[in-house]
Amino acid sequence: MLSVSEALPIHDSPDTTPDELYGVAEDLMQRSRAARENGDIASSQRLLRAALDLMAEDQLPSRAAEPKISPKTSKVTELLKTGWRDHTELAQEAGISTGSLRMILQHMRKKGVNLEVQTVKRYRIVDKD
Repeated sequence: MLSVSEALPIHDSPDTTPDELYGVAEDLMQRSRAARENGDIASSQRLLRAALDLMAEDQLPSRAAEPKISPKTSKVTELLKTGWRDHTELAQEAGISTGSLRMILQHMRKKGVNLEVQTVKRYRIVDKD
């Protein structure tokens, strides 16, 4: 019996077209059918999985792709780059709720964004009646 590694050479070529990959996947499916007819179920299943991997390869997300940033996060980022903003002012200008703003800021901190925080304390006297 011929193993998959002996039958099909593996090339990591950027010039490989999807049509070529589908041709290889079709060959794998035919080999799978032949293996199943010969009673070799395990080989048949491995060949089908390999064909599925080839056919779905162009649909998988690329690891090198940049993560997508939501419009709300990009708006908050742009506002913060222009200077200091109060929490409520920032939420209002970005058009989001304060809870959403807190989540966005928390996410930015986790991603390692150099985010500075300024704390302002306020005092008052309350008359006891």
